[in-house]
Amino acid sequence: MKHLLMPLLLATLASCGDRADTTTASTEAGAEAAPEAGMGGSKHWVDKSTMDALPPQARSTIGAGTNTPATGPEFVALAEKLSSADASTRISAARAITLTMATAKGDYNEALQAYIGRYLMTNCREFLGLFNGTRNMGKTELAAWAQHVRGSGGNGPDTRTGDILRSMKEQCKDCSPGELEVLDMFVSNATGQAGKGGKGVLK
Repeated sequence: MKHLLMPLLLATLASCGDRADTTTASTEAGAEAAPEAGMGGSKHWVDKSTMDALPPQARSTIGAGTNTPATGPEFVALAEKLSSADASTRISAARAITLTMATAKGDYNEALQAYIGRYLMTNCREFLGLFNGTRNMGKTELAAWAQHVRGSGGNGPDTRTGDILRSMKEQCKDCSPGELEVLDMFVSNATGQAGKGGKGVLK
């Protein structure tokens, strides 16, 4: 009986070793490291480039979960990165901005109002891609962005909001079903009709 169990035990140990080697290989092959505990409240979409894009004073407050008002020239500079010619800079800035929108005050809030509109009107599909993928943001973050383009009037979206949404729809003529789902939900939030939208990729 012992002679029969020994080969089985050796085979099991060998297969465990193979799995460990595969995991190590995938990590060494450049798989993106998970964010450190505490980063952005441990949101799965917050990576190192997102944290690096934040002004230094924001990194500690976000990690600690405090609600210190976000204002000042460094935050304005963060908003300005949405107009960068470099896509990776814009994407990191967009994610970092998402972490600070709720506490935006004064000059930073004004900068967001200006630069978010321009960003969405020129990089719609890039924006929609932030909500489609393995490290995507979700409905809560999408609603926060929509809040910054929503009209304040009671009779539907104002002219600025309408211009932004029309431009986004124009850019999305060849969008994928996943992109269209995100756009539909974004438009619904920005026009005060939250709750509409598909139930596919967006969590």
